[in-house]
Amino acid sequence: MDKGLLQKEIAAMINVSEDTITYWENGRFVPQVQYYPVIISFIGYYPFSHETESMAGKLKQVRYCNGLNITKCAKLLAIDIATVKRYEAGYLIKNATIRTVIYNLWLELSGPQKTQYRQD
Repeated sequence: MDKGLLQKEIAAMINVSEDTITYWENGRFVPQVQYYPVIISFIGYYPFSHETESMAGKLKQVRYCNGLNITKCAKLLAIDIATVKRYEAGYLIKNATIRTVIYNLWLELSGPQKTQYRQD
C-alpha cells in the first residue's frame, strides 16, 4: 500500500499468485524462504527480528537473504543439515573455515539486507 501498488502487481513482481499475497498479508501463510530475497528487496529492509550479532544470527540472515532452505545452506557450507540447525540454535562453530565462510557471506549482504528496521 505504501508504494501504491495493487496485490496483483506485487504478486507479478514476486512471481506468486494474488491469493498468496493476500494469505501472507492476513497471516494465513508465511512466505517460503525462497521468496525472502525478493521480499527484502521489495520492502527495502530485513523484516526479521532475530538477533544478527552472533554467528548464529549471521548464518540465519545469510540464509534468509539468499533464499536458502536448510538443505541448500548445508550443501553450500559442505556440512550436514543437523549441523546447520545446531549452528542456528547457537552452538559454537568450532570450524574456523566455516566461520570465515559465513562471515564473508554476511559481509556480502547489501545495506537493506542488513537493516532490520524500516527507514522512512
